[in-house]
Amino acid sequence: MRGSVTAELRTIVELQRTDLKLAELRRAQAALPRQVAAIRAGLESTRAAVGQAQADLEEYQKEGRARERQIDEVREGQLKSKGRLMEVRTNEEYTAMLKEIEYADEQISRLEEEVLGLMERVEVQQVALKGFQERVKVEEERFAKEKGTKEEELERVEALLREQEAWRSELTSRLSEDLLASYDRILANKDGVAAAQVLDGVCQGCNQRIPPQTYINIKNDEVLYFCQGCSRILFHADEGLEG
Repeated sequence: MRGSVTAELRTIVELQRTDLKLAELRRAQAALPRQVAAIRAGLESTRAAVGQAQADLEEYQKEGRARERQIDEVREGQLKSKGRLMEVRTNEEYTAMLKEIEYADEQISRLEEEVLGLMERVEVQQVALKGFQERVKVEEERFAKEKGTKEEELERVEALLREQEAWRSELTSRLSEDLLASYDRILANKDGVAAAQVLDGVCQGCNQRIPPQTYINIKNDEVLYFCQGCSRILFHADEGLEG
């Protein structure tokens, strides 16, 4: 009986270790694509910033050209007004014409200031655009490098997963259907931990103290015990089980 229980416990403990490794590998398997996606999202964000900076630059340039056309139009109208000065016949008409010419000067002055302001914006935006473009190049290189590294890591993780899954199948084949069913049920209900070590008479899964005689029986591998507190399969991590 002792030999049978010891063999079962060895298998249960090794199965638990394997399931913990599998859980860790599956977390890594899920995390690696997310990490690549996060780096890609950063790159796309910078690319979008380049597009916006380019669009803003083109808009400032467009506005600058529009103001320059307005200046040309106002000057053309002003020249016509000056040409008609000699044709007016009354002082009132002459005064009105002078006011039109003066107003045109004010318009030209205001539009020229706007053109200068837009030129400054264009210069600033060109610097910003260049900065974003350089940043994109850096991030593209980083993304390509990180993507390659993460893909290699994912291949390694998936190879380990296949290896551990095969080992788990081997381990589960050594257990009875009833014991495996109990183990799997506990595993699903107890956050992936179905077996708990008993240390100094205390279950390390839930910190409940084990009755003295039960503790002795567990140490002697006389029978499989399930913790009354957390329902996990109990084992004593003596030299035989650790080895």
